[in-house]
Amino acid sequence: MMFERPAIMQGGIVHQRIQPVRHRLEYSVFSILVDLDDIGALNKCRLFGANRFNLLSFHARDMADGDITDLAGYVRGKVQAETGIGRIQHVWLLTFPRLLGNVFNPLSIYFCLDKNRTIIAAVFEVSNTFGDRTSYVCAVNDGRVESASKRMLVSPFNGITGRYRFSLHVSDDELTVGVALYEDGQAILKTHQKLTALPFTDAQIFKSTARYPLMTMKVVAAIHFEAARLWLKGLRFPEKVTRARSTQRMSAGSDVASRKPF
Repeated sequence: MMFERPAIMQGGIVHQRIQPVRHRLEYSVFSILVDLDDIGALNKCRLFGANRFNLLSFHARDMADGDITDLAGYVRGKVQAETGIGRIQHVWLLTFPRLLGNVFNPLSIYFCLDKNRTIIAAVFEVSNTFGDRTSYVCAVNDGRVESASKRMLVSPFNGITGRYRFSLHVSDDELTVGVALYEDGQAILKTHQKLTALPFTDAQIFKSTARYPLMTMKVVAAIHFEAARLWLKGLRFPEKVTRARSTQRMSAGSDVASRKPF
């Protein structure tokens, strides 16, 4: 069952730009799904390190503003402050791990569960290649995720406008996450990742890293390569984007943290 034991999540990500030009990108990845209240227990794996170097590792300083040691407590407090939801029993995180110390996470998701392990809230943490990061805290009711207004520049082909619509579909061994950007009621971008849960074992860690040995470089390279393809298709940076990078922190307030670029 999902959210009962840690897992290596393996599958694919699809990005589909709908307007003003059509473009599609698909690539394979693996992530980790871990219980933040018990992540230290994963140090029993010889190939994984929680807050320490290993072939595969997770470091709390890679998340949020980089200064949080108790991520589970941080998420509980943030969700309660922004949604009023205070009955969170478990906090699970879906994220890219460090591979030999390197990582870039465009999207990490904190799943907040009640005592029945039902998702009651989700925090979508978004990072860009400029070194900025923000999060969208959304209540989840009967599987439906609240939408959120965009407040950080991600792609230079889009400004800081529009609204994100999120979706989550969970089964015993599969997890599908969808994120769509809408402007004026029209879909601009749609992305989804469909992942299958595999055992969190040394054997699976070795298999996944052998299959995707340069995953961090692959993700970053894909972002820039596809940007070049979009440019060749005639897509240009909107005029407003030339000012968005310098003004987004003012417009977003303290919700956008600036960090060292990847």
